[in-house]
Amino acid sequence: MKWLGLILSCLWLTSCLESGGEVSFGTAAPGSPATASMTIEKIQGQSSSAWITDNAGKIYLNTSALAIAGRCSRGVGRISVIVNNTVDAQEASCGSQGTFIWNKFFPSSSNATGDEYTVELQGLRADGGVLPGLTTSKVIVIDTRAPTAPKMNTVSGCKLVTGVWVCSDSHIRVSGSWFDGEGVVSLQYPTSGTISYPTATTFALDLVLAEGQTRSLSFAVKDKVGNTSGISTLSVSYISLTTVLASSLSSGGTFGFSGGPVNSAPSMIMNMDSFSGRAVDQGVQLNIGPAAVGARYNNP
Repeated sequence: MKWLGLILSCLWLTSCLESGGEVSFGTAAPGSPATASMTIEKIQGQSSSAWITDNAGKIYLNTSALAIAGRCSRGVGRISVIVNNTVDAQEASCGSQGTFIWNKFFPSSSNATGDEYTVELQGLRADGGVLPGLTTSKVIVIDTRAPTAPKMNTVSGCKLVTGVWVCSDSHIRVSGSWFDGEGVVSLQYPTSGTISYPTATTFALDLVLAEGQTRSLSFAVKDKVGNTSGISTLSVSYISLTTVLASSLSSGGTFGFSGGPVNSAPSMIMNMDSFSGRAVDQGVQLNIGPAAVGARYNNP
């Protein structure tokens, strides 16, 4: 009777042993006390040390093609996948080498910070029965949408002329901002100059240009997973007052007396219409008195 009881207990626990000796009721092997196991080891072919995560443990991807790979014990026959509380039509199988892989294409992200999916893996016996407690899950954020290109501000103290900000001071500050709520984590900017960040979403680049120098400056922003925005470009040029005066006098600029006394002396307005073929439309006011007083530059 003792042996009969043992046999009946065995039949009750292991209603079927899989071909090849696999056990379908949740132990690693016949006679082994170890329970069935299942772990996620790689996502997109990368181990956890390379995953892009946030403080909550969410995993960020910039691709719609998700691939989850891991290891499973002999007690696991199949793996059911539940995405956002809905059982997915595609399962994974625990292979003979104790590994599995599950692939799925998700829609491109519909918002700037990505779309969130909770992916839960549930271990099953080969006959489809659930292995109690054998679950593991990850929160995946699919982010395939690039942030908006930075917005550039007007350049203070300079005049926009045919697409170039013409400045009378060699020290120039270029500034701009990016949109909040798009997950921006870094700014790409020219290597020369000094960058600063007055606020969490604004930037300023300070430059020193040589006389007559023109610089084309490009800026872009990048989000957590490497999506890069379009490029915002801005050009600045430094033309000193002395250069503008010399150019005006040698290229047909006009001058004449205008207005009333300025500092007890008549004022002379000199209009400079061009510089090196580029319209600058600058105004220079000279004070003429008993002695040479100097020049005052007006940037309209």
